[in-house]
Amino acid sequence: MTWLIADLLAVPVILVPLVMVAMNRIYAASAYPFGKLSDRMSHKKLLAFDLAVLIAADLVLATNDHWGVVLAGVALWVVHMGIT
Repeated sequence: MTWLIADLLAVPVILVPLVMVAMNRIYAASAYPFGKLSDRMSHKKLLAFDLAVLIAADLVLATNDHWGVVLAGVALWVVHMGIT
């Protein structure tokens, strides 16, 4: 039995570190714009938007096991991290 999701999704293990690279790029691209937005927007509204993004990420990750959809869910999750 394996616990590595890449094995379950038939993603070559050599590509797994690329997920970390993608996470870094998405976080870097989203943190600054959302930081600027937080200066001009109500923090409660931004938090509500952040929670909606997090829920969307969880739903995407829970509903499909194709690796492309998993990457989209991870991207949404990282945008959530950039918002907060």
